[in-house]
Amino acid sequence: MMAIELFWGKEKIRLELPERWKVLAKGEPAQLPAIPDLAGAVKAALDHPTGTVPLRDTIKDKKNLAVVVDDIGRPTPVAKIFPILIEYLRAAGWREKITVLFALGTHRPMTEPEMKTRLGNYSDAGVEYFCRDCRKQEHFQFMGKTDLGTPVYLLKKAIEAELRILIGTIEPHPQAGYGGGAKLLVPGLAGAKTVGKNHLIMPSPQRYNMIGIVPAESPMRKDLEQAASFFPGQNFLLNTILNPALEPANIVAGDLTSAHRKGVEFARSHFGVPVPRSADIVISSSYPMDMDLRQGVKGVTNVAAACRKGGVIICFMKCEEGYTGPMIFPIRFTPVKAVRTLLNMIRPRGIYLLSRILPGLPVEVRFILNFGLQMIREYDVLVFSPRLVETSRGSLPGLLFDDQQKLFKKAEEILGRDDPEVVIMRAGGASFPIVAGEK
Repeated sequence: MMAIELFWGKEKIRLELPERWKVLAKGEPAQLPAIPDLAGAVKAALDHPTGTVPLRDTIKDKKNLAVVVDDIGRPTPVAKIFPILIEYLRAAGWREKITVLFALGTHRPMTEPEMKTRLGNYSDAGVEYFCRDCRKQEHFQFMGKTDLGTPVYLLKKAIEAELRILIGTIEPHPQAGYGGGAKLLVPGLAGAKTVGKNHLIMPSPQRYNMIGIVPAESPMRKDLEQAASFFPGQNFLLNTILNPALEPANIVAGDLTSAHRKGVEFARSHFGVPVPRSADIVISSSYPMDMDLRQGVKGVTNVAAACRKGGVIICFMKCEEGYTGPMIFPIRFTPVKAVRTLLNMIRPRGIYLLSRILPGLPVEVRFILNFGLQMIREYDVLVFSPRLVETSRGSLPGLLFDDQQKLFKKAEEILGRDDPEVVIMRAGGASFPIVAGEK
């Protein structure tokens, strides 16, 4: 047996791989140290931004300022950063009202306690906050169309602001390549029609997973950045890059595009794992996305590029809270071989079109449907998770495991060989493979 360790919640899990398995590569995101003086780092970034003048100079001729923050579904440590930003603005002489806008996209509106907690329970009489519903048309104003035909509906309260300061995080994203940057404006502060059209630019019939690609190669990223440019006034970016412990390891600030690209360069160099070629098996841990199944699937989607077509992705998911959120397993499950046969008949373009013609599906469900079916067509996915085995009550036999050796035997049966090439992604929830010779 060959011993390998993966991150597993706050601990590590030891794997005993079959002796004949050949490990091509073993990697993880860089274990970057947390910024020791977060307040000092934030203020320094605001005073020495990328591509623009210091924030204290930017606010001098402004009367209407908005702070845009992402919502509770994102890992950004807003509660720590927001008070630092307000302190900086007050010290720089800002005495006017400050409006906080939550960038929800199509996520549900946040509750009053959630909004207060998100902002670190910060108390300032001059700060008010607003949480909109993307489907309430009266909150938005039509601003035109992008070159790709996306109708641009933007939040009126954000349009009114002469300056918007954006607090978010740059992390790998399966459609836009990376999050952060202008995504806080579109889809963050855009209406449902805008979000829907932009999200359906990707995936495409040709390529459904663009995680980790440079922004210039993502049609979705280019479209949302053009839509965000329809906002009048100025934008000032304040984005973190987090280490695997979800602590700020770096901060970028300044121009909406150039500061974002600087952050992407840092993220790619630290969270991209070099892989010499696609392997028969990819073994991944969902860490640090270990809370539930909804987060845990990132340990599969993030690493797929390291697996050859027809290969097996094995994901170790701790899923401490089991099944939470909208993702559930069916009581009765159609065998994967039968599903794959059908999917190969209709081919990638047929799957792409199917996800768009089914009536009544929200845009986020259409994306998940397309992504999931394309994955099933190309790979077998096996999951090790005692917690999910316990809570699924047998709904996914042959796919969910709580016994490592039975899991590895199943992978060999699928491949029809006992000497596969293997790539190990020790923290797949926070990293992605960079395969040699591929973009």
